[in-house]
Amino acid sequence: MPSLVGSEMCIRDREVGRPSSTTLYLQSAKPSASYLFASDLSELFLDADTSVDFLYLNDYRNPDLLEEAFRVCAHRTTPKSVFVVHGICYSKEMKALWKKLQADERVGITFDLYDVGLLFFDKTKIKQQYIVNF
Repeated sequence: MPSLVGSEMCIRDREVGRPSSTTLYLQSAKPSASYLFASDLSELFLDADTSVDFLYLNDYRNPDLLEEAFRVCAHRTTPKSVFVVHGICYSKEMKALWKKLQADERVGITFDLYDVGLLFFDKTKIKQQYIVNF
């Protein structure tokens, strides 16, 4: 695992759902980052001392999997962690899941970008939910 070096942040990325081009993008942006793809929870192996700095939940056709992955990974967040949820307006189930994730006590600021939702875990900021129209 990479560690904190100077001002360089240690990144441990996870993606749950179906494979996406995000895999290549994240790996090319930060080659030293640890990246794990999991198509289901049996593949989402996390060491007890491993934090999740970035999680991309992209299987919007399977809200139950995304909710369970959130449940598993939310316990491993730090104040610098960010989760990205793809397809938050895809279905009634995903809209309900997005609302549930926003309400989670570990989540601070959230951004609704219509198709993508961003969850930040920095609790030093006042909990706020933003809707960005563009």
